[in-house]
Parts: sequence; structure tokens; C-alpha cells
Amino acid sequence: MKLITLVTFKIPQLSPTSGLMIFLMIVIVCCMMYIILSMEENKPLFFCGS
Repeated sequence: MKLITLVTFKIPQLSPTSGLMIFLMIVIVCCMMYIILSMEENKPLFFCGS
């Protein structure tokens, strides 16, 4: 949250590319959190299909 605020503060008018970069970073962080949580639970959710 601090990082997003910092980026938004540095760039008053967000260009589409920087907005996309922030969105991508949020998505990547969410994916990493999801993987870490499922690994900690000792039953990886992404192996459910197999």
C-alpha cells in the first residue's frame, strides 16, 4: 500500500503504462501470497486438479 501511494505521489497524473505496471505488480503479489499460503498449509491448491 505504501509503495502504491509513493508511486501515485511521485506521478500526479498516472499514465496508462504506469497504471498497468501497478496493476501487474498487485497481481504478481497476490499470486505470490496465494502460492506461499497454499505451501504453508501443506496442501498446494494449484495441484488440486491432478
